Amino acid sequence: MIIVESFGSKDAARTYLVSASGRKEAILIDPASDLESILARVKQDSLGVRAILLTHGHLRHAARAQEAAVRLGCKIGAHVAELPALQQLPSLAEQSGLCGVKAPLVESLLKDKDVMSFGDIVIEVLETPGHSIGDISFHIESQWFVGDLCERSPHDAVLWEESLRKLIRRIGPSGKIHPGHGFPFDAKELSTYLPSSKKGRK
Repeated sequence: MIIVESFGSKDAARTYLVSASGRKEAILIDPASDLESILARVKQDSLGVRAILLTHGHLRHAARAQEAAVRLGCKIGAHVAELPALQQLPSLAEQSGLCGVKAPLVESLLKDKDVMSFGDIVIEVLETPGHSIGDISFHIESQWFVGDLCERSPHDAVLWEESLRKLIRRIGPSGKIHPGHGFPFDAKELSTYLPSSKKGRK
């Protein structure tokens, strides 16, 4: 059984700290802000963060990845197509008035159907491009971490819809979705994000 804790305000991007119940291994997904609170939690629970995983390379989701990797002593994993975006983070941060952002050093290049194990945490990678060209989602037990796949601002609208449909087929009606913004929701609600959905989530 895994424990999921999210960091970030209602309007900010979400960072997820995922650990195994009764064990000390953990992973960090999309560290963009609130790093001191995350590090305090890691210390409080005596967790060993084994990897930092990035769903995509946008500033609001990866701004503190390199700092976190250095301070936690772990590697960063991302899709190869996101490397150019990640290299641009320092200049984008400077333009936004955000200090101390460094380009993440990605040591693990992730692709579709990769499986990683960190103690009792087993992670499956699913390529879900659309919001950005190298978007990936992470599957851990019945939990899915999808970054900005549910945001209605795709880089490529066709790819985005294909990725949503791919995820819907892969998950089925059970499971929990952890988006890059907002709160977790049941997987059965994922279809409401499709452009063709009559409910049409905003």
